[in-house]
Amino acid sequence: MSEPRYHAAVIGATSAIATETLRAMVAERSCFLLLIGRDQAKLDALAADLRARGADCEVNAFDILNPDTSWSEVLTGRVWDLFYI
Repeated sequence: MSEPRYHAAVIGATSAIATETLRAMVAERSCFLLLIGRDQAKLDALAADLRARGADCEVNAFDILNPDTSWSEVLTGRVWDLFYI
């Protein structure tokens, strides 16, 4: 029987702490990761790194602190779609 996969939605995914935590998770077992942050280029680079280590990743770039961002709808809908199928 295979081990269950980790599933995680990570806000601030490109921070140093989040990046190292995600690398440790991927090293331990199979992962599906929803990477959330402000900088699309950094998110894409992180996703490429984690994919090379064996993770499945999706990125979502937006500023969660921007009051004009409808982040709650995006995040809630996306997390539901990805993790509660």
